[in-house]
Formats: sequence, C-alpha cells, structure tokens
Amino acid sequence: SLYGVPIISRRQVNYSTIDPALCRELFIRRALVEGDWRTRHQFWTRNEEVRAEAAALEERTRRRDILVDDETIFAFYDRHVPADVVSVAHFDRWWSSQRSETPGLFDLTLEDLIDNGAAGVERSDFPDHQRVTTATGQVDVPLAYVFDPGSGRDGVTATVDLTMINQLNGDPFSWQVPGLRVELATELIRSLPKGVRTQFVPAPDHARRALAWLSERGIGPDAMSLPEALATALRALTGQPADGFDLDKVPAHLRTTFEVVEDGRTQASGKDLAALATELRPRLTRSLSRAATHLTRSGATDWAFGTIPAEVELVRGGHTALGHPALVDEGAGVGLVVHDDPVRAVQAGRGGLRRLVMINTPDPTKWVVGHVNNTDKFTLAASPYPRVPALLADARLASVGSLIMVASTEVRDAATFTALCDTVRQDNAERMRDIVVLAAEAIRIHQQVKDQIPRISQASDAVGDLTEQVDNLVFDGFLAATPYEYLTELPRYLRAALVRAETLAVTPAKDLLGAETVYEVEDAYAELCQELPAGPLPDEVAAVGWMIEELRVSLFAQRLGARGPISRKRIMNALAGARSLVA
Repeated sequence: SLYGVPIISRRQVNYSTIDPALCRELFIRRALVEGDWRTRHQFWTRNEEVRAEAAALEERTRRRDILVDDETIFAFYDRHVPADVVSVAHFDRWWSSQRSETPGLFDLTLEDLIDNGAAGVERSDFPDHQRVTTATGQVDVPLAYVFDPGSGRDGVTATVDLTMINQLNGDPFSWQVPGLRVELATELIRSLPKGVRTQFVPAPDHARRALAWLSERGIGPDAMSLPEALATALRALTGQPADGFDLDKVPAHLRTTFEVVEDGRTQASGKDLAALATELRPRLTRSLSRAATHLTRSGATDWAFGTIPAEVELVRGGHTALGHPALVDEGAGVGLVVHDDPVRAVQAGRGGLRRLVMINTPDPTKWVVGHVNNTDKFTLAASPYPRVPALLADARLASVGSLIMVASTEVRDAATFTALCDTVRQDNAERMRDIVVLAAEAIRIHQQVKDQIPRISQASDAVGDLTEQVDNLVFDGFLAATPYEYLTELPRYLRAALVRAETLAVTPAKDLLGAETVYEVEDAYAELCQELPAGPLPDEVAAVGWMIEELRVSLFAQRLGARGPISRKRIMNALAGARSLVA
C-alpha cells in the first residue's frame, strides 16, 4: 500500500515468516498425519502400509478402539521434526541429508498405532488365510474381514477358487478364526434348546472351558466340526448332553461366508459350502473338462478313450484341481467328461457305458418280437411310451444295463470293454425278452389300477397317492430307468396298489392307519430328495424309495408278501443313514 491506498491486493506470501510455529504444526498435521501431500519418501510408503494393517486389525477384531487417535500420531512426528522445518520444502531439504544417518527415524510400528487399551489383541488370532487339507495336499484359503453389521459381507469371508470347491470340507471353517472362536462357542451354547441350555450357564465360561479341553487333547479343525467337538467337550466336562445347536440363531458374522470365484470373478457366495458346491457343480464340471481337453471326447460310437484314469489332477487358475473322468450318455453316441465328484462320475459312467455297449452289440429286437405272444404285443401298444419301437429300444437299453451290472466289471480300457461286450452279447436277447414280458405285465396291472381309481371316493387322499405311486412306477422310460432287481418286482408293487384300490372302493376305513404311516415316510423321503441336486439320486437314497414300495405291500397287500422285513422304523433309520452319506 502507498499512503494507505492498496497498490497490489490478495498477493500470497510465505506465512512461515509470520508464524513459523503454526506453519510447522499445520505441516505435521496436514501432511504427516492426514496424508495431504505428495511425496516419494520411503518411510511414508512403509507407514501407510502399517496404518492399513492397523486399520485391518480393527476390521478383524470388530472393535473401534484399537487405533490410537490423530493426536498420538501427531505427537510421534512432533518429537522428531526439527523446530525450523515448517513446510514440505523445508522437510524435503532436511530429510535428504538426515535419512542417511537415521533412516528409521519416522518408521511407525504396529505397536505405535495400537492403543494401550487394546492389550491382548493378537494379530495371529486373525490370520490372512486358513490352511486346510485336501486330496491334492494342503491349501491356503484366503480370508477377508469386514466389520459392517447388517451388511451381507459382515464377518469373515473365505475366498474359494471354483476348481477347489469339490475338495473342501466345511468342517474346518466351522471353527472360525481363533480370535472369534470363544464368541462363536458361546453363541452355539446359547442356541441350544432351553431345557438343555440351562445346564451350561454362564455360557461364556463353559465355552472357554470346552475350547481349552479340546486344545489340551489336540482336537481341532482337522478332526471334526466345531459343533460336534463342542458337544463332545461339554459332555466330558459336565456329564450333560449338548444336543441341538441351532446355527440359524448364531449371529451371521460368526459364520464364515464363502465367496466362490473363477478367473477372479465371483460366481456365488453363501454360508453353506456344500450347498454352493451343489449349485456350482455343472459349472465346475465344464471347467474341469475344459482343462482336460487331452482326455475329453464327444460323439464316440466305439472305444476311443485309451485308458481312462480314475482321477486326474489338473492345474486350473493356479490351483491343482481334482477331477473324475467318466463316460456320459449323449443319446446317439457317448462322450467323456471330467466330473467334480467320484459318485457323480460313477452314476454318469453307468449310463455312458450302457449306451456304448448297446451300440457295439447286435440288436436282438427282431428276435424278441418274434418270441413275445400276441397278448403281450397288444398290451405294449397301451404303454406310456409314444410308440412301441420306443419301448423296445428302452427295453434293449435296460437289458444291456442289467447284464453290465451282473458282470460287475470296472471298464477303463479297450480290452476290458471288448470283453464286456462279448459277455453281454451272449445273454442279451433272452434278457431283453424277459424285460419286454415284464413290461407288458406291469402295463396291464397299471391300467387295472387306473380303471379302479374312479370307484374310490374322490375326497380320499388315497386317490392322489395311488395315482402318483403307479405313475412313478410305469412311465415313458421306466424300463431303462428302473434297476433290474426292482424291475422284476414292479408287477408285485402294482398288484399291491390294485389290492389297495379295491379295498378303498369297498371299505375305505381299513386304509387309514396304513396310509398315515406311508404318508409320514413319503414326506420324509421327499424332504431328503429336495435337498439333493438335480439328476439321478444317489444309490443309498434311491434304495429308500424302493423300501417304501415294500412297506406299501406289507401294509395294504400282506398276502403278496414283502421282500424281507420292513417297517416305518427301518425306513426312518435308512433315511438317516442316507442323509449322512450324501451330506
């Protein structure tokens, strides 16, 4: 200004010459504490990594009192920054000469950033990965932590590559990370039915004692699931059973979330690893088959597969995946695909082998037709199949399949396949004729039951049950779909249904007691089937369905005789066993 008149206004000046103490404080607070600067100093990069690690520890421990406040960090830098360093430029000049003498002067440690009140927090209790044992060795499954109650990602998330999902068991993850294990065990105890829960009060004390007992005996995630282990420990410590843990009552953040990825992209996520494996099974099979192009085939009409290994290890996405090659029925030909599960591979392989053997053995259909009486031929025309040739083709497929089962030969090479074809060829014509005769008998009785149903009161639940039963026994494709050992029993099952229908038409009250038992076991069986993935039922589950047919015979047509002892209790036990096998 000149004589009080502004000559130049709003010119910026270096404030450090006016108030250097304030400038120094602003530099430390804005740059070093809040990070509002651009720098290439190595100590700053290291400190940012440490601060990120400390912030992650808060997420892992689900606490907001872990980190020190900004004033503590300010005090750290204030102790080391000289009084005459009041700006970025000052600091850069000073540090360029000072760092060679004290290179670690500004290095923050995790201990510097953790509040004294957070003592006892162990970084190792919240690991970056969980090591699990698979069929191909040990695998480190990455773990991520989010502290965001109410969100779908709150808690611990395990990232599982799609190629590994068929090798992982959910039991090790049920233990949670060590830092959350006591809380999880506590909540499991609190989830027990009230009558049981009162035996374990206070829950936190019993949880700690039980986990200590398990640790002393070396029982951990590789041995069994946490609910199983916890029940064992509580019984050992108190003599009281701890049955009935309800996972649905456990807070969501204490149950591991599984995120399944393929090529870095999320395919599915959820709390139930087994359910995710079932959901993603088709995708995994396709992925494994793409990785095994040296093995897979399609449209084969003879043995073009070399020697098929029982299992293969495939490197996919940096992981060692385990696959199970097997033949698959493609209708006009046979393919070879790599399945994710050995049981599924066996089931698919049966159909594929049956088709390939049928293609490579003489067609006995003309001989069979010539050796079936006219009555049976006429009956075949009334079958659920669209045309008689379709029924005959299905009977041929069923015949080949039954003879393969009799041979009980594992086929993995051309020589064994040729020998099997020779074995099937010898008896195929007569076996196919027997199946066609069985089909005619089953179709006749099936129609008799259908004719009898209108005589039953339509208000009766038995009408729907009977209709569903016989239509599940005789349908388009039933010959090849029914194992031969049960195919021979179809006439008896259908006669039992006919006896029941005739009884219902005259004295429906006689049906009530047996019907209640059948409905109970059918509901339990249907519940189990609904839990399974689409496709053929596992052998253990399918066998229960045939047990129910035997129960029907024993309840509604005792004079026909059941095959072996049968009861509601036996079926319920078989259902429990099948559920444990397919879990």
